[in-house]
Amino acid sequence: CGPTCMAMVASGLNQDPSITPDKVAAYGTEHGYVDEDNNTYWAFMKEAGKNWNLSCYEGNLTEEQVSRELVAGHPIICSVGPGDFTKIGHFIVLTGYENGSVTVNDPFSQENSDKSWKFTQIQDQIKAMWVYSKK
Repeated sequence: CGPTCMAMVASGLNQDPSITPDKVAAYGTEHGYVDEDNNTYWAFMKEAGKNWNLSCYEGNLTEEQVSRELVAGHPIICSVGPGDFTKIGHFIVLTGYENGSVTVNDPFSQENSDKSWKFTQIQDQIKAMWVYSKK
């Protein structure tokens, strides 16, 4: 899910469909961002975007900050814990915000991606956030 989320962000911001999950996963493996259980280290989210000319900052954002970033066209990758998206751990991408609702791109669930989520409904599940923009 980590490389797929990064591929969504990098491909979208660069308007480059050749940035695929396979290519991003290969980059992550080649540069040591994957553990022995095939999980993506959080450092990948902070550092890998540089390879695709992206700026990134990490933080625990308020709903107001999330809204501001998403309205500005800056997608946010989130690491989420147990809840609506996973039983253990998972990465999702927030891509839009309107009237208290966020658009989620969930690489494992079209159903989750198709529905609108109130930020207040998911905020307690978010363990980390990375905001991206084009350099």
